[in-house]
Amino acid sequence: MNTVKKCFLFFVGMVTALLLTIFISTFVPTGNAYAFEQKLDVYLGAQPGSLYRFLSAHENDGYLLGTPYRSIFAAGSNQYNVMSPNGDPYNGSPSLSCTGLVAYSMRAAGADIEPIGQVANRHGGIANGFNWEDFCLAAPIEKYSFATKNEMMSSGVLEKGDIIYMKSKTAGADMHTGFFWGENPYDEKFFHSHPTFGGVAITHINDAWAYTYYVFKNSYIGDQSRWEKWGDSWVYFKSDGQMKISGWEFINGKWYYFDAAESNGQTIGVMYNGSKRTIDGVPYRFRSGGDMLVGWVKENNKWIYFGQNGKQCKNQWVFYNSEWYYLKADGSMADNEWISDDTGTYLLLNGGRMARGWVEIETNTWVYFGGSGCQLGSQWIFYQNQWYYLKSDGIMASDEFLQLDTEYYITKSGAMHTGWLNIGKGNWKHYRGDGRLSKKCWVGNYYLKKDGTMARDEWIGQWYVDDTGEWIE
Repeated sequence: MNTVKKCFLFFVGMVTALLLTIFISTFVPTGNAYAFEQKLDVYLGAQPGSLYRFLSAHENDGYLLGTPYRSIFAAGSNQYNVMSPNGDPYNGSPSLSCTGLVAYSMRAAGADIEPIGQVANRHGGIANGFNWEDFCLAAPIEKYSFATKNEMMSSGVLEKGDIIYMKSKTAGADMHTGFFWGENPYDEKFFHSHPTFGGVAITHINDAWAYTYYVFKNSYIGDQSRWEKWGDSWVYFKSDGQMKISGWEFINGKWYYFDAAESNGQTIGVMYNGSKRTIDGVPYRFRSGGDMLVGWVKENNKWIYFGQNGKQCKNQWVFYNSEWYYLKADGSMADNEWISDDTGTYLLLNGGRMARGWVEIETNTWVYFGGSGCQLGSQWIFYQNQWYYLKSDGIMASDEFLQLDTEYYITKSGAMHTGWLNIGKGNWKHYRGDGRLSKKCWVGNYYLKKDGTMARDEWIGQWYVDDTGEWIE
C-alpha cells in the first residue's frame, strides 16, 4: 500500500513539474529573465509613461536627433558635457554620448538618476554606461539578458522606451546603450547616439561586435486618447490619459471645443455640441458631430466659407481645389459678377470660380485675364502662335485698323495680320512680320507710299509701276 502511495505521489509530482515547466516556458521569454519587478523609470521616481512621452515628443524634431556624438572620455571630468542635446545645450555646446542620451532623457522624464553615478564612482558619473550596468543589475527592476541580438529580437519582451544595454564579451572593450524604439517587439529600431551615424539617430541595432544584450524595462504607456460617453455628453481623454477639461483641442484633424462642468463632485470637460457659438469675440459654426466647421456652407441660397481657423471669410480671396473664389463684405461668395479692387478687375464665373485666360462675355466680345486673374488691357497677348490686342477697356480688337505707335490690322478672329491686305478697289497695304504697316519702302517689285498704300500707275523716282503696282523694267 505504501508503495502504491509513493508511486501515486511521484506521479502527481511529475505532472505538477511538467505543468510548471509549460507555464514558465509560456510566460517567461527566452533568455535570462528577472521578471515581475518594478520598471526602471518608476523605480527612479518618474511617472509611468513620462519617458515614452518625452522621447515621442522629439522623435521627429532636432531637439535630440542630430546632436553630435561625443565620448565621455573626450569630455573631461564633467558628465554634463555629454548630456547636452541640440534643444538644451550645456554651456552652448551640444553633444551626447550614448549613455548621455539615456541619462538626459531619463532625467528629463522626472527620474532621479543621481544614485547611478554613486554606485562605483567611475569616471563620468551618471554619463558612464558601466555605472548604469552596475546599478541596473543590482536594482530590483524588471530586466532580461540575451546572448545574441536575434534572441532578444524574437523574445517579445521589448517595448518602446526600454533601455537596451550592450555589454562587450571582449574584456576591456566599450559598451553601447540606447532606447528600443520599434512599433512592436520585433521592429528593430534603436534610438541612440553613435559616431557611425554622426550622433543621435533612430537606426537598426549594430551587432558587428559580440555583445551580451541586457534589456532594462521602462514603463510603456501608449496613446490613451479616446472618446467616452458621459451621461448625455461626450468627453475626451488625451494621449497621456488626462481628460480635456476646457478650451480647444485638435483631434484627428478637426477642432473641438470643451467646457468645464461638474459631475458628481468631479470636474469634467464636455464637448460643445451646438451649431453656433461666439468664443473670445469670434463667431464659430460647428457640425453635428461637434467639430468646428471648416469650408463651404450654403445658407439662404448663398455660399459662405469658413477658414482653417474657423473664422468666416469676408472681403477676401479663398484658394480652394486649385481655384480662386472671392468672399464679399457680407461673406457671400461672388458668383457670375465683376469684382474690382486696388489690384485690378476680376470676373467670377458662374459657380464662383475666378476667370483666367480668354472669356467671351458677349457674343464675339472677348476679354482676357492673366494668371493672377486680373483683367488685362492696352497690351498685346501672344496666344497659340498669334498676337492679339486688348484695348484700353480690355475688349479684344477685332476686324479693325489699330493706330498705336504705327498702324496694325487686326483680323475678324482677333489675330494680328501680316503680309498683303486688299483694302478694296484694287488698293493694297502691306504689314511686316511684326505687324507694323510698311511705309515708304519697296516690298519686292511693289512700292508702299508714306500713307502705307501701294503705288499704282505712277513714277517712283526713276522707276515706273503699272496699274497693278508692279515695277516695270
